[in-house]
Amino acid sequence: MPPLTLVARPPDGHRVELVGANLLRAFGAIVVIYAHIGFFFGDTLHVNWWLMTGVEKVLVDSGGLNKYLSFLGVAVFMMLTGMLLTGSMIRQHPGRFLANRVGRLLPGLWVAVAIAVVLIRTGFMGTFSGQTTITDAQAALSFVFGGFFIKPNDVEVLGVTWTLLVQIVFFVLCVGLGRPLLKRAPILVPIAGATLCMAMQVYNRFVPEFYTVPMLSKVAATLPALFMGQIIYLAWTRSCGWVWLVVATVFQALVIRMSTSFGDYWAGDHYLWTMVVVTGIVLVVGRYGGRANEWAPVHWLSSRSYGVYLLHTLILYRLYNFAEPYVGKTGAVLAFLVVLVVVVEVFHRLVEEPAGRWIGNKTKNIGAPRKAPAPVAEAVSEEAVEREREPVPARS
Repeated sequence: MPPLTLVARPPDGHRVELVGANLLRAFGAIVVIYAHIGFFFGDTLHVNWWLMTGVEKVLVDSGGLNKYLSFLGVAVFMMLTGMLLTGSMIRQHPGRFLANRVGRLLPGLWVAVAIAVVLIRTGFMGTFSGQTTITDAQAALSFVFGGFFIKPNDVEVLGVTWTLLVQIVFFVLCVGLGRPLLKRAPILVPIAGATLCMAMQVYNRFVPEFYTVPMLSKVAATLPALFMGQIIYLAWTRSCGWVWLVVATVFQALVIRMSTSFGDYWAGDHYLWTMVVVTGIVLVVGRYGGRANEWAPVHWLSSRSYGVYLLHTLILYRLYNFAEPYVGKTGAVLAFLVVLVVVVEVFHRLVEEPAGRWIGNKTKNIGAPRKAPAPVAEAVSEEAVEREREPVPARS
């Protein structure tokens, strides 16, 4: 393939074989849980824990990653999303793709937000942005990500859901606005996406504060992880020359550097290196087809990673504070993990699986070609009549 080829062959949206996806999802879930435990212990309680001491020494001090491995797990999930769903964006009808993806995200989101609202209203916990109470309007806005856009201070009823907003923005950009490019020159989509991200950052940086939208900067700083997944997909499917792949990758690096210099990240300035590490992990582990992918804990974490992501912060803080005086730090963390497994399993069986089946049934016919009406018995073509008149060969 010539290196400058913009479109090596018409993209058909065929799937890539990512045999290590289970391991990657399980790894991402574990790192996300660790990151929130780390923030809780280090920034809220100001205590040390033996596991954190080892991890921070090896992976942060020596490995150059962000404190508490911030963004590492999120970037794994984002890159997987960009890689595994780009083919579906090309292959499926836009309406069906958006309805299917957004529809599968929303039921779990709504249930988790409803639980958070109840916990806040009963005084069991505060919001993730520091408020102890919320109004009815703030609660309602949280079901559609509106709490992240409230000024002067956002109202994060369930803080982790901001990543779902980033994914939805990615879907809309690629399918709603970038559909012609995806069908003709897909490598231009991550390039155009990175350009838009930089424009969003510049906007928030230089307009008067009253007109800024802080959440836009957070979205723009995270989208490169999704676009990198898309670039990997385009590389594996050989959809363009390698020069264009390098150009698209450089654009994502520019977004990350700009986000770092503008202070759009929240846990250090090692995000570019984190993206390099995550890209390497996805490329290596994604091709690993060994038995570890089928281990029961790995399969459980992979298939229930969405529930783990949504629910773990609702359980961690209060349960730890309750259990730690009786069983110590490690015992409290283990108690949290046991309760999390039970709650996530219930959530998966009662929310995720039924909602997935329902959404699948509702969206399967969107964009499908209409079937031609079945011919009536009397409507026999002249060609058929002629065939009937032909002599039937004698049976031997």
